[in-house]
Amino acid sequence: MNEMTIAQMVGFGINGSVLAALSIRDIKEKSIHLIPLGILGIFNTLFGLFLGYTAGQTLGGMIPGAFGVAVSLCTKGKLGLGDGLVLMVTGIFLGWEKVLAGWLIALILTSLTGIVLIIMKKACLKTALPFVPFIFAGLTLAEIAEKVVP
Repeated sequence: MNEMTIAQMVGFGINGSVLAALSIRDIKEKSIHLIPLGILGIFNTLFGLFLGYTAGQTLGGMIPGAFGVAVSLCTKGKLGLGDGLVLMVTGIFLGWEKVLAGWLIALILTSLTGIVLIIMKKACLKTALPFVPFIFAGLTLAEIAEKVVP
């Protein structure tokens, strides 16, 4: 099992707290507040410097989110721009591998939730689901899996 330093625990705690707050707003208002997200981006960049991340690690961690932003722009918002920004900002701290795994888990969880809601007649195919809570869950599950799976 990978050991986590106290500094990493602090980083995960701060990222998790901001993602939880953004998730609540996304559920209630279907929007993402950019100020806490920007502050988290600055924190993650500075914290990465403190932890000794290279510029390549920092920029590489942003790649999945940059792809999400590009998809949002190309699809005129089918995937929210804020969702891509959330992936970019968390990628600074978590790295591209974990963000990509978390994003894939989030997509699966969103799909399963949508299917259940459609079966229960609580949604239709055009119903937009807030995605940040699924990103939060996906990143959390990716982190747990890394610690548990050898």
